[in-house]
Amino acid sequence: MGKKIVSLVLSTLITLLLAFPVMASSPNNQSKILERHVEIKNQKKLVERARNNISDLPIDNQVSKEIIHSKGNTSSLYVTKYKTAQLLSREQNTSGDIVSTYAVTTLASYDSSRYDSAWDSTSAIQAYSTVYVSYVNDSHGLVYWKLDHVSGGWGIYSNQITLSNLKVIYGVSGIPIGGGLYQKSLTSNPTTLTFNYSAPTTWKAVLSTGAGIGQPNVGVTTSATLSAFGSTWSLQLSNIYA
Repeated sequence: MGKKIVSLVLSTLITLLLAFPVMASSPNNQSKILERHVEIKNQKKLVERARNNISDLPIDNQVSKEIIHSKGNTSSLYVTKYKTAQLLSREQNTSGDIVSTYAVTTLASYDSSRYDSAWDSTSAIQAYSTVYVSYVNDSHGLVYWKLDHVSGGWGIYSNQITLSNLKVIYGVSGIPIGGGLYQKSLTSNPTTLTFNYSAPTTWKAVLSTGAGIGQPNVGVTTSATLSAFGSTWSLQLSNIYA
């Protein structure tokens, strides 16, 4: 008798499953990937993108030069900076918003003898950073930016050079959804020559259309003290997308 009841229950269950199949999660409940690209991390390739004016975001002066003087103005360093942005992905989220994620990279080479330094080990020192930022186009026609994380570091190519006082400041400022002025930043002091910091998930996105003190800024600034050949320089590399 027990076997007949079990058989009846199983038969009924199979009939119900055939009549009402288990529904898979709807594609509408998941983000839809529109395009995805492998991030270029090779620094020489990023430098070449900047030299060839290649960027997936509009950037003025992708290659720039400057001279920084040591404390006491006794020596100079020649600096060449490169900047480029690359699109990593575009997707449509569950709200129908289009989210584009970019990596914005700035690199700087420092040389004590050549004005046009190469991006290789002949440089006295290098600094670099990448800002990962999402552009969100919502259903109301608004565009806003959200900081995801930052990474970067320094490269030293001479045993006569020392770096100290390493500092990383990253943050976001602008007008958030709903209005007002929003500013958030964090400061860290790396103990190694590389860093990777995530923005707190509580940080808000800011509108891309602000002006003046409401102008959107998303990025990272690094600084360090360079000591070499009896001189000292203050190095600073800003990688801000505004």
